[in-house]
Amino acid sequence: MYIDYEQGHALGCQIQNKANTLKNLLLNVQQIQEKLQPILKESNDQNYLRAIDSSVKVMEKLTDTVNATGELLVNVSDAYMDAMESNER
Repeated sequence: MYIDYEQGHALGCQIQNKANTLKNLLLNVQQIQEKLQPILKESNDQNYLRAIDSSVKVMEKLTDTVNATGELLVNVSDAYMDAMESNER
């Protein structure tokens, strides 16, 4: 079995970067939500705030899963490289 260590590691890092980007976007959404909260409370539109909050929670779980996937690829690639180096000794 052949695994391209470099490609696996690079892909894992790219996935982790995308997870960080998603996390930053979610932080922006939460900041906007906090700014809207007083305005929407005055208009009695709490359903909108609850929908945003619910969506953010789902997206946070997705972000964690995406990051874990990237971390897995990096770790597997690193372990494969270590095993290959051990076999060469």
